[in-house]
Amino acid sequence: MATAMHATTLSSSPSSSSSSSSPSMVMKSPKFALAQVHDDVCLVQVCSSLAHESCHSALSAVEAQIYAHEFITIFRYSHPAILHPSDIRILEWLDEQSVLNEADKGTVFLARDVMERLRRLTDRRWSIGLVTRPRASYSRGGRWIPS
Repeated sequence: MATAMHATTLSSSPSSSSSSSSPSMVMKSPKFALAQVHDDVCLVQVCSSLAHESCHSALSAVEAQIYAHEFITIFRYSHPAILHPSDIRILEWLDEQSVLNEADKGTVFLARDVMERLRRLTDRRWSIGLVTRPRASYSRGGRWIPS
C-alpha cells in the first residue's frame, strides 16, 4: 500500500486490579480500530474506554502498541506508542469477528472486508491530496528518477 500501515496492540488478557498494576494497565479491554495517527491511516489497538467516553480529556495520553502492515491481511507487531489525543483520530472500531490476534506471535489478521475499507480510506486520502505522492520522472533510457 502507498501509505504506511500500522496496527497497535495491547495485551489481550483481562486487567487485574491488584495493587501492583500500574494505573495505565488497569483499563477496559483493548480494541482494534482503524485510526489516523499523525498523517497515516493505521490499524491500532487501544483501550476500548476511548469508544465509550463521550469526552476524552485532551490532556490524557493514549497508549497503543503499533503493528506494521506486512502482507495482504497480515500485520506484525512493531512498537509501543504513547500519543497525544490530537495525534490520533479513531475512524472505525472493528468487531472482534473481523480480527484474529495471535498475540504470542505478534501477528494480527484482518478480515478482507476490513482490508477493503482500509484500502478505500487510504485511496481517498491519496485522491483528495491529503498525502502528497512522490513525483517521478523517467529518463530516456526508461529508468525511474525520483524528483
